Parts: sequence; C-alpha cells; structure tokens
Amino acid sequence: MKQFFCAIWNHIEYFFILVLFAGVFYLSFNSGSFVRSESPIDNPNYYANKIFDRSYVHRIDISIAEKDYEDLLANPTRKTRYNTIVTVDGEKFENTSFSTRGNASLFAIADDKNSDRYSYKINFQKYNDNQYHGLDKLLLNNLFADASYMKDHIAFEIMRASGVASPLTSYTEVYINGKLQGLYLAVEDIDESFLKRNNFPQGTSLYKPEALGIDHSKLEQLRESLPEGEKLNVETNPASPNFRFEGSDLVYIDDNPISYPAIFDNAINKTSAIDREYLIQSIESLSDISLSDPADFWDVDALSKYFAANTFLSNFDTYTGTPAHNYYIAAAKGKNTLLPWDYNLGFYDVWIDAKTESGIEYNKEGINWPIDNPLADNNIKTRPAWKLIHNNSNYLEKYHTSIQNLLDNYFINGECTKEINEVSELIRPYVNADPTRFFTADEFEDGVKVLRAHTLLRADSVQKQLWGLIPSARKGTIDITNEPIDQ
Repeated sequence: MKQFFCAIWNHIEYFFILVLFAGVFYLSFNSGSFVRSESPIDNPNYYANKIFDRSYVHRIDISIAEKDYEDLLANPTRKTRYNTIVTVDGEKFENTSFSTRGNASLFAIADDKNSDRYSYKINFQKYNDNQYHGLDKLLLNNLFADASYMKDHIAFEIMRASGVASPLTSYTEVYINGKLQGLYLAVEDIDESFLKRNNFPQGTSLYKPEALGIDHSKLEQLRESLPEGEKLNVETNPASPNFRFEGSDLVYIDDNPISYPAIFDNAINKTSAIDREYLIQSIESLSDISLSDPADFWDVDALSKYFAANTFLSNFDTYTGTPAHNYYIAAAKGKNTLLPWDYNLGFYDVWIDAKTESGIEYNKEGINWPIDNPLADNNIKTRPAWKLIHNNSNYLEKYHTSIQNLLDNYFINGECTKEINEVSELIRPYVNADPTRFFTADEFEDGVKVLRAHTLLRADSVQKQLWGLIPSARKGTIDITNEPIDQ
C-alpha cells in the first residue's frame, strides 16, 4: 500500500497539469464571458476595436418591455432606468440598463409633439458586473440641432488631434423592439473605462460640473415638489448677475465642499473628503496664485491643448461660454485638466436656417473669433482656468504652440476635410433612410458643406491671427471678413 501512494505522489504534478488543461478546455468552449481571444483587462482599447470601429455603420437593438417603453415615452425627462436586453452588432447583453439622457435637448424633444427621438444611455454594469468588452457605459446621441450629423464627431477628432483625451465615437442605427429609430452617434461615456483607456493615474477623480440653474431635470423635480401656486426661486439665466455657478466656473468660493454643489453633486466616480479638499485647493490656486503655484495642481500642457482645440471650435456652450458647463474635470495629483463634452452647438453654433441665395450661410463672427480672448463674456476673471493660461507668458506660448500644432496636424495637411468627406459618404444612405431625422436630405448636404467650409475658414483665420496678420484680441477681430470657401 505504501508503494502505491508513493507512486501516486511521484506523479502528482502530472495530475494537476491535467486538471488545469481540462479547466481551460471547459472555459474555452462553455463560457465566452470568461475566455476571449483578447482580454479587455489586459487591453483597455479592446472595445475601441468593436463598437467604435468607424469603418462601417453599426446596429444596436434594444429589447424593452412594452409597458416600460410606454412609460419612457410618457415620462422621458425622468430618465428612469429600465432593465433591457441590448444587442450590439449581433452580440447580446442581458440585464442592461437603458434610459433617456440629455439636458436642454431632452426637454426640447419632450415638448415636441412631432418627435420622440431621444438620446439614450446604456449602462452595461447597472444590474450586474458585466461590461461591453471593458466599456462601462455607451451613449446614443440623437444628433439634435445638427444637420451635418457630425459636429460632435468632428469636434472630438479635433480635440484628439490637439492631444486631448476625448471620447470615441462611431455611427449606429438604433432599433427599439424591432423598429428603426434612426441613425445615431455612439459616444464613449467619460467614466472609469475612459480613464483606463487614456492611461489616467489610478485614483483620478471625475466631475461633470452643472449649476442648478441650468440643470433641467433637477429644476423640474424641485418644481414638482413645491406647494401648488408657489414658484421656484432659482435664477436660470447664466448671463444674470444673480446666477449662481456654484463652482462650475472654477471661481474659488471658500473651503467648504458644500459651497460647490455644481461640482461635488456631479461626481462621476467615488470621491473622498481628501479628493474634495484637493480640488478646492486646486480651484483656490487659480484665483490666488500668491498662495500656491497653480502648476502644482494643474497640468498646464494638457490645459493648453484643451483650450487650443476648444477655442478653434468657437463653442460657447462649454466652460468658456456663458453657462460654464459641458466639460469634465479630471483631478489627479498635479495633473488636473479639463475634458471635452457635447459639441452639437460647436463651430459657433453653425446652422443652415438663415439661407443665402446659394443656400449656405457662413458665420463670419464665428470664423474670426479671437484666439487670445475666447470667452463669451470677455471677462477673464470669470473663468480662472483660462486666466491661468492667458496671464502667464510661458503658458500663453504653450497655448499658441498647441494651436499651431493642431493646424499643422489636422487642417493644413487636409485631414479634417478628408474626415468630413469620408464620414458623409459613409452615412449618406443611412441619413436618407432615417425615419426620425430632424433635417431633410438636402439640409444634410448643406450641413456637410457648411461644416467643411467653416473648418477651412476658421483654420485660415486662426493661422492669420497667430501670424499677426489680423488681431487675435477681441477689439477688431470679429469685424475682419473672409471670402467663403465653397468646397
């Protein structure tokens, strides 16, 4: 008997090897969620090669209980999360959260009797620990107020060309319970998976500042809670001197986190008291550089690239605009920066409603908006993060260099025009077949033409401002005119 057990012990390693291979064999054929050809844990770019493959238009199917869908259509502004089955390019994900999303655009569609084309959020992790190949959340943008279908997409490409960490995008047809809803822009949510893909330091805190006065959902909830006949006493006009930004403008108030609800009530990931204290110190450094060097808190290189691209885009629905929203703060020790978001009103809110004889309207003010004073209200004290760049000659030089690099890397070499042309060719048949589109097929063609011309004209103006051929400060710049480039 003793010899028998000795023989077993001498070959025990072969037994464990056999068990290991048997386990791998079983997982490979029985559990695709455990064994993949490429692990999203090892490669955070894995999902970038799936839903964000831009070489074709994707398909997303939402299977939602009829009673839930009826409730969604009846109460879209509540942003209720529904348990659904989501199929992405034929790959099914059960127990997935599905809800409406948006702010002003959401309420605009809710008030429109002729449309129920909402933007949506898909959360793969809400009801379980699942992910879409490493992606936490996927947003479906309804392309509201965008005849070209690509202002957000091109804006994020411009940001990326400037060296700014930006959400990935692609185009997808969206079906709900088998019915085509239209062509949407799929957008990577700025969340933990975004931070990982872009190699942010571990422990980076994320915030999406939004003052109460322009948060439509919170305002609606407050109105519903008031006694009958009582009006809500909140200033909703950001241009009013009584408007409370609550920290969204990054102006220092005091050391109490309660004074910054626009920031800390809108934290994206879990934050601690230490995180909040650090960000308040960072904000204070912007407002009083005598206390500490802002560069100890803020990544000046990253900020210069953000402002370079944002200024090119002439967007006033963001930090540099009147509302001071539609941007993210990524806060990490000595590496704080701003991240881009929501550019459907970018490119100086290019519209095609005001027709010329040719059917195209070029906005000369937006084309020539000054690069050295990009703020909507022309008051540098109201946006201290920009003031940091503007008032330091070395940082301003970094900013100008970032603008020149952007021009060289994306406009002078023709990459932007090429991208607009290729995307318009890709999506044209889907736009024409879109049953819920906001614009006609002819307006889409005009929108593409305006966007292409606007970017060329803007690049020409920005280059001339850098060379000193036209003013780069507010005085006189927006009076300079360019001849429209008809491309």
